[in-house]
Amino acid sequence: KLYRESLQQCILAGKTFSPPYTRLAKVLMRMKMESEAKKVLQEGVRRAPDGNLLTTYGELLVHEREYNNAEVFLTRASQMDPSLPDPHYILGRLLTQLGQTAKAQQELKTYRELKAGQLSAWEERHLFQALQFDKYLAMTGPAKADTRSSVKNSSQ
Repeated sequence: KLYRESLQQCILAGKTFSPPYTRLAKVLMRMKMESEAKKVLQEGVRRAPDGNLLTTYGELLVHEREYNNAEVFLTRASQMDPSLPDPHYILGRLLTQLGQTAKAQQELKTYRELKAGQLSAWEERHLFQALQFDKYLAMTGPAKADTRSSVKNSSQ
């Protein structure tokens, strides 16, 4: 409620900038109120888009399986603010799911470059595994990789 009131005060004062939209949407997403978060983000995109807002919107669209729209917004986010690492990571994982491994690897490499020296050991391992899986997908194709992972998961 406090975030919503803060956002309304900003709008009434004629101050349209994205952080209140982004923050409110993230709170709503954590509360599993995705449809409300989507409305907030759509309004933010109309009034005051920036890289963080577009990244959050792209992330929500991935969650809702609107992959084409997610790709558009994540790409816009990375173009709008090339210094942001998160749109590259989310886009890299999305492109991996879509079988576009070469583009996915480039996005994940860009993420790693932007986060240089800031990744924990766990994050480095996770990113390395993601890049290795992308290479595996490039060699086998997404259908074969999906089959193997489902077989592996069903046997556990």
